[in-house]
Amino acid sequence: MKNYHFTAFLNDVVKTLKEVNLNFSFKNLDYLPRWIILAIDVSMVLISGIFTFLLFQTLQWLYIPNQYLLFGVLFQLIVNILFFWIFRTYSGIIRHSGYTDALKLFFSQFSTFVVVIIINFIFLFFNYQKVYLTTASFINAVLSFSLLFFYRIVVKQTFEYFFKSSNSDNLIKVVIYGSNSNAIAVANAIKSELPQRYKLCGFIDKNNQNTNKRILDLPIYEIKKTIPILLRSISAEGLIFPEGILSKEDRFTIVEECLEYNFKVFTLPLVADWENEKAVSKKIKNIDILDLLERKPIVLDSNTIAGQLNNKTILVTGAAGSIGSEIVRQVLLFEPDSIILLDQAETPLHNLSLEIEAKSPNVKVTNTIADIKDFAALNRIFEFYKP
Repeated sequence: MKNYHFTAFLNDVVKTLKEVNLNFSFKNLDYLPRWIILAIDVSMVLISGIFTFLLFQTLQWLYIPNQYLLFGVLFQLIVNILFFWIFRTYSGIIRHSGYTDALKLFFSQFSTFVVVIIINFIFLFFNYQKVYLTTASFINAVLSFSLLFFYRIVVKQTFEYFFKSSNSDNLIKVVIYGSNSNAIAVANAIKSELPQRYKLCGFIDKNNQNTNKRILDLPIYEIKKTIPILLRSISAEGLIFPEGILSKEDRFTIVEECLEYNFKVFTLPLVADWENEKAVSKKIKNIDILDLLERKPIVLDSNTIAGQLNNKTILVTGAAGSIGSEIVRQVLLFEPDSIILLDQAETPLHNLSLEIEAKSPNVKVTNTIADIKDFAALNRIFEFYKP
């Protein structure tokens, strides 16, 4: 009977735990209040002091003479807190600690050590005895700095690890166009940003000169055919290139190729123009069809267009391209009777016709493979379909 009740109790507990969302996420953790960070810093200083005291006691030396023990401990603790406040070591966000935080910690401990030396001279002058053993004070300062900086690094690395693990499935896989210093700076900024938005797959060397090398432990790819084929082969989702790295003609060609095969294209200012490196994801802009026009979009009169397209036979040349396919989609909004898709790319043309048949089943779709530079072919198309 007891086993039955115990089993029922366990089942209730398991059921309750399932109903409660116990998923722990480092993303949802709020920043610690400053007083908690200060308390942790003071704890690190106390641990360092105790370790130094025991170390020198083992060597039969006194870090602080017994008659000054209470005063020495309290004074050094107060001085540490004072310099923590002056240098604001507790104001930084632990998970984003960097060189600035390390410098603040160094100056706080160095200043504490200097004050300890000054107190030693004062007591030595008036009482002929020092409060602190100088060597022990130096070791204590070094140990305190090491502990304070080490625990910040541990917290930072822990958060980075879990952020990367939890975000890995949601990151956009991209390749950076170029392998110069600016491209490397962009890569560093993207890799160091938290939380991450992009996952770097490598670099593209437009001159194919460094393809056997690696940068930041990432490969440099060679363009053997086209960029979309390269992106597909490495399972990348998009391309990033800084402004000014390409001419307008090359930029137009690359963007059109990528958009035609549904790859994302991003651009961002030169690193020299950045004001804040940590905000790199906000500087990366997505390029769409309208950006290729390099002018303001033209606002059209829908009623006039409807009169020209509704229940008519419409011919769209270059229909399989990124711009042409978008024109086709816009034309379908006005319900033409039939639409003739003309292009040389057979597979993209077929895919577009399948899309139209699914979205607009009432519109008759005709695929025509031809070159618009072939006058005879175009003449036959106009005579037969009369668009």
